[in-house]
Amino acid sequence: MEKLAQSPTNRDYIILTDSLSSLQALKNSESKNPLIQRILLMNHTLNNGANKTTFMWIPSHAGIQGNELVDQEAKKALNNSAISCKKLVTTQDAKMNNKRIVQQQWRTEWLQQKNRFLLQSKPDALRKDPSWLPRRDEVIINRIKIGHTKLTHSYHFSDLYPPPCPLCGSPDFTVHHLLCKCTSTPEDIRTSEMDTLLNDRQSILKILEFLNNTELYGDI
Repeated sequence: MEKLAQSPTNRDYIILTDSLSSLQALKNSESKNPLIQRILLMNHTLNNGANKTTFMWIPSHAGIQGNELVDQEAKKALNNSAISCKKLVTTQDAKMNNKRIVQQQWRTEWLQQKNRFLLQSKPDALRKDPSWLPRRDEVIINRIKIGHTKLTHSYHFSDLYPPPCPLCGSPDFTVHHLLCKCTSTPEDIRTSEMDTLLNDRQSILKILEFLNNTELYGDI
């Protein structure tokens, strides 16, 4: 549109685009997006004179002859150094880009952590687990996921020795032992992978049932 503003007056222009969302955004004159504001301002300036501009949406790759060729030529123009093109970045774009960078760094560091139990129970740090459990059950499952419960770690606060497993008496008592090694744990729980066990709904319900049946629920 900047090129059109510099062109001779008394002309009608049709701007074709396959971006329907962009045209819909241009309908909002109160948009806070600086790119939209700039386009609307240039369009107003153009139409204030003898020029007339019309925006038209065209389907993208809808079997219309020549569409593929036009698309290829448009991509060539973007990579043509002889054509000057101002790439404007909005604050919203910058925030989204920064968020992606932070999330990628977070995911990388998460995968490199030494706490393998936590990594197994939540392979993706950015995955949001939907809250479908009652609040108390959700607290219990989250404690199990991080591997720290009152039952397995409260001895630290009392300066005592680590407790044995209350079900089988094993001295190696951890959440991993309780779920995957203890002989008193139901086989369908004990033989499951940690990722599935702590992220599958049916498995989580089985864990909660197991804790209630063994009266360990209140100690988690």
